[in-house]
Order: sequence, then structure tokens, then C-alpha cells
Amino acid sequence: MFVICALVISSQVFSQDKEKEKEREREKEKQEQEYWEQAAETAKLKAEEMEMKMQELLEHTEFKVPAPPAYGVGSEGIYVLGDRGSASSQLSLSKTFDGESRENKGNFEVEESIKFVSLGITGIVKSGEIRISIVLPGGDELKELVIDETADVKFSKSLRLDEEDKEYFGEWEYTVKATNAKGYYKISINTR
Repeated sequence: MFVICALVISSQVFSQDKEKEKEREREKEKQEQEYWEQAAETAKLKAEEMEMKMQELLEHTEFKVPAPPAYGVGSEGIYVLGDRGSASSQLSLSKTFDGESRENKGNFEVEESIKFVSLGITGIVKSGEIRISIVLPGGDELKELVIDETADVKFSKSLRLDEEDKEYFGEWEYTVKATNAKGYYKISINTR
């Protein structure tokens, strides 16, 4: 009788311990989800803040570039700004993924009158990956970045161009490939 009571009591204790462990796991998952949602929102806000600072910087420099009119709108989250007749333009791409797998390709033109190109890429990924590639007109890859859960990414590159830098003039290509990605990215490309 004592053995049966001990077995019943130990099975109840074991069952309660398993339930407590499951509850702790659910709470941990909830906290992780809240963390990543907050991190994605923070990255989005920082990217917007960086863009506002860049606009402010452009407004307070000697060359006073007016805000360019839009001449085209691409697919989801892609905005192409600029006046085709002027020597400055901006391309901004951003997207938040919730476990999707997608690929998007596009291009932009760097005219021979352009003297400066700046590229910025930021992103945070909780799971999966976002792969971003920028290819020069001749087919050479300027940059490929993989954003995954191992680190938040912030990359920038500036190029001062002159007439001899022919490999930079023409049609550039970008590719964004998300694979089961839960996260956010933003690309900004400015020319003047």
C-alpha cells in the first residue's frame, strides 16, 4: 500500500513539474517574441532617424539639393525618387518579414554626371536570413550581405567618382532574397 501511495504521489509531483516547465518555456518564448518585436521596431526607428539626419545634412550643405519628385514606385515597400534630368537621386527599400521566403530584383542608373554614391544597409533578423546583393554595371559584385540571427547589421559605403571610374556608371542591380525570414531590412542608395 505504501509503495502505491508513493508512486501516485511521485507521478503527481512529476506531472506538476512538467506543467511548470512548460509554463516557463511558454513565458520564455513570449519574452523572446517581445524582444525581437521591440528590436525590429527599434531598427526601423533608427533607420528612419538616420534618413532624417541625412536629409537635414543635405539641406544644410552648400549644394542645396531640392527634394526630388517621385518618378516611379516599385513593388511592396520600394520607392524610387529623383528627377531623371537631374544629377541626384535616392532609392530606398525596406521590408519586414514574418517567416516568408521571397526574392526581389531591381536596378537603378548611375549616370556619368554623378560624382558621389552612398550605400547604406541595415537589418535585424530573428530567424531565417535576408541576403542582399549589389552588382555593378559590368557584373562585378560591389557588396553581398547576409543578415541572420547571429548579429544586427549596419553597413555603409561611399564612393567619390570621376570620369575614370567607368565601372560605376550605368545600370546597377540589387537583389533581396529572404529565406524563412523573421526580421527587417532597409537599403538606401543616394547619388549626386
